[in-house]
Amino acid sequence: MEEAAFRKIVPVFPVRDVPASLRFYVETLGFTLGGRTGDEFASVFRGEVAEVNIYLRRSEQVAPAECFVYVADPDALHAAYAGRGVPVVEPPRDTDWGYRQFTIADPDGHRLHLFRFLD
Repeated sequence: MEEAAFRKIVPVFPVRDVPASLRFYVETLGFTLGGRTGDEFASVFRGEVAEVNIYLRRSEQVAPAECFVYVADPDALHAAYAGRGVPVVEPPRDTDWGYRQFTIADPDGHRLHLFRFLD
């Protein structure tokens, strides 16, 4: 059924400062800048054919959001991010729902849960 052929979701994070958020995502987390409209909007991505995208839109009011992002090796990524001073909210752990995951926060408090499925 073609209607069920979902492939991707792109969150839009409201941020107070697009340039500051870009520095965090690009320089600290290793994303690539996809596009930018001044200081109002930007797109960042990682992976082949932009497998992971996040849109950053300037807003005066920021309510932190969350998203889950599949990664091949959460423990190795956690070690790399911890070495760069990325704010780790939850260290790597196995969850009751079958994930190995850890959680980081961006400058506006948005949380990325970086996970893989348990074997």
